[in-house]
Amino acid sequence: MASRLGNVAVGTILHLKENGAYQDYLVVNQGLPSSMYDASCNGTWLVRLNLIAKRAWDSGDSNKLETSDIQQWLNSDMLGKYDEDIQGVIKQVKIPYRKNGGMGGTDQSGANGLSCKVFLLSGIEVGYKKDGTYGGPADGAKLAYFPSGNESNSKRAAKFNGSAIYWWTRSPDVIYKTDSVYVSSNGKNQSGEVTNTYGIRPAVVMPSDLIVDDDNNILPATYPTPPASITVPTSSIPTGSAIAVSWSAVSGAESYQLQRSANGGSWQTVYTGAGTSYSDVAGNWTQVQYRVASVTMGITSGYATSTVVTVLPYVVDSFSVPSQVMQGQNIPLSWTASAAANTYILERNVNNGGWTQIYSGGNKTYTDTPQSNWTTVQYRVKAGASGSYGAYATSASIPVISASALVISGTDGDLGTLTSDVPYTVSSDTGNPITLERYVNGQLVATTTVESGFAYSIPVMDLPSGAGSIKISATVQTSSGGPVSASRTWTYTKTAITFPTTGGVAQLSLNGQNVFPLALAEGVRVPSVWGGSLDLALQLLLPLVGAAVISVGTYTGTGTFGQDNPNTLEFPTAPTVVTIYGGGQTLAISSTETSGTAYISGNTATWYSETSAADQLNSQGVTYSYVAIRKAATT
Repeated sequence: MASRLGNVAVGTILHLKENGAYQDYLVVNQGLPSSMYDASCNGTWLVRLNLIAKRAWDSGDSNKLETSDIQQWLNSDMLGKYDEDIQGVIKQVKIPYRKNGGMGGTDQSGANGLSCKVFLLSGIEVGYKKDGTYGGPADGAKLAYFPSGNESNSKRAAKFNGSAIYWWTRSPDVIYKTDSVYVSSNGKNQSGEVTNTYGIRPAVVMPSDLIVDDDNNILPATYPTPPASITVPTSSIPTGSAIAVSWSAVSGAESYQLQRSANGGSWQTVYTGAGTSYSDVAGNWTQVQYRVASVTMGITSGYATSTVVTVLPYVVDSFSVPSQVMQGQNIPLSWTASAAANTYILERNVNNGGWTQIYSGGNKTYTDTPQSNWTTVQYRVKAGASGSYGAYATSASIPVISASALVISGTDGDLGTLTSDVPYTVSSDTGNPITLERYVNGQLVATTTVESGFAYSIPVMDLPSGAGSIKISATVQTSSGGPVSASRTWTYTKTAITFPTTGGVAQLSLNGQNVFPLALAEGVRVPSVWGGSLDLALQLLLPLVGAAVISVGTYTGTGTFGQDNPNTLEFPTAPTVVTIYGGGQTLAISSTETSGTAYISGNTATWYSETSAADQLNSQGVTYSYVAIRKAATT
């Protein structure tokens, strides 16, 4: 396959066009032969395999290279023999030489070298040593192809019309003004009169990034280089979303080849064309990486490889199910959305009898109903799109209990050291609302009204550190009219959170503007009736700290209004603040002045409006919610 000229091994025979026909050239060195060479000589050194002509070194009998006949012929007639496009890529170099001839001249190197395109190799470059047998100057360093000294002299021999003959180097003999060094037919060094006619073996330095085709022909085109950069997203990409890939342009490139490796697998070509960007779609992967190459004359460069892009597969992060269910009662199931997914498949496993699909669609909720023969049930859900799905989110096995007036999940006992929230479920076959109370360390902290199948997890962060207790009390009205109660009591231990002994809160500012509050509570927003931020709300609640209870509930408006038809809410203990909301209205009551239109008197909150039922938050049939903060009772 095609290769880069600079990667071709020394000793390889390549082909350059002269007058439209390919001729053999030998690779004799790659890169700078030594530090004495000018940077212009950094490339691939080629010398003609066979001699091209027989000529005198200089007809004027002078071994001054810079004005010699041979050097002028090389950079005019010989240069003109190469095809025009080859002439354009041959490097203009500065080669080491003997200035002003052999005797009395000076050796020049580096930037002071002789500027030329075509030249003869020096005696030292073909391997002759500067000793008693060699009279040439120090005009170079040995090239990689040639042997040192008199070893393998045959590698220096060259032919003209099929026969090995003498051929000139560019090195003058330093003892004379009329002699120069030549290579004999057996490869040994000799000196002779520059007017003698010997073989000519041209040498050139070519750019290392040229193309060598499958037939070892040197093409006047630059081997393609990969784009200097490839850009991919730096943040995670959800499955199914677009991945923008772009890369820098390469001068002279005819097209580009973009490849993709998903999940560390093999590289697959995803794009070929002249563009410098591509929009991919994230599949059901965990990661993906890209690489791009440029293509010139059917040759593909090396690749520029991107960083790894993290892909968020179709994942259902949270799957909510009750911790227990009751025969004949609905089982509410819900799960969080998965990015880019449009289909969810829900499956059920009854009594460990195997999985059965019960739902497929775009919803993120489902209500199931247990049958009389169920003792356990388990659910799992997966997300996807276009037939591709992620892993299942699977629930724990859920006990199915017999129909009963009132049941709280779990058993009484010690929960041990808490490391996660405390879940529970309340179920009833009465069909009536259940009144629920939660006590922590004997203090009532919450009351609410729920439906059968209500499931909740008590946050660990809401529980005091150290040893403590939790009590759940539930009450429901039976069809006969009598109330039924149930309770569940747990003890627990919670490890106290420790903080570093250094550091503290501070105001975070940028350019003189506050961008983060002094304390976290300042950044938590609450309704304006509570002060607008959590720190102010906590100040309002300060008198209740250690004994505060939040009561919540709902009522349905009757359509009446006015002072003679007030609304009232009664609580077990006196509330401090009561907030009512619904129907687009909000009312906060904290006054104890009974002469107003909204006040708290004892355990009762009262309010009315003389303008309309809507302003009184009592519109016919509208459901209103309330939140009350009050002193806790004990049990």
